[in-house]
Amino acid sequence: MAAKKMKKNPAAIAARVEGRKKFVGEARKKGVDAKTARKRYYVKTRSSEMTAAGKKVDKAALRKKFESGGVTREGFYAPGDKKRGNGKGTKSGSNMPKGNYGDAARRRKATGFSGRSGR
Repeated sequence: MAAKKMKKNPAAIAARVEGRKKFVGEARKKGVDAKTARKRYYVKTRSSEMTAAGKKVDKAALRKKFESGGVTREGFYAPGDKKRGNGKGTKSGSNMPKGNYGDAARRRKATGFSGRSGR
């Protein structure tokens, strides 16, 4: 039987967000950039959670997970961090290049698709 997915606790998420913001703000005053401060907050918080649960803690693995974008729990990252790619991006069916291709002729020229078969 598959494990049930835990429900999100809005209060816990809000507490993590506030804690992260406070931690990052204090670190910035000490001259640490925001990305490094968020990584430190994640490692510090997750290691204490894992220790409390009686699990083995590997801080190097936690740092690597944060850098690779493998953090899926809300509250440990800022919205800008999602741009670095955490595997949760949306997929669209469009393969159109970015730009303004308003009419059909421009779209065909940009994509190389004529819409006609056999020609």
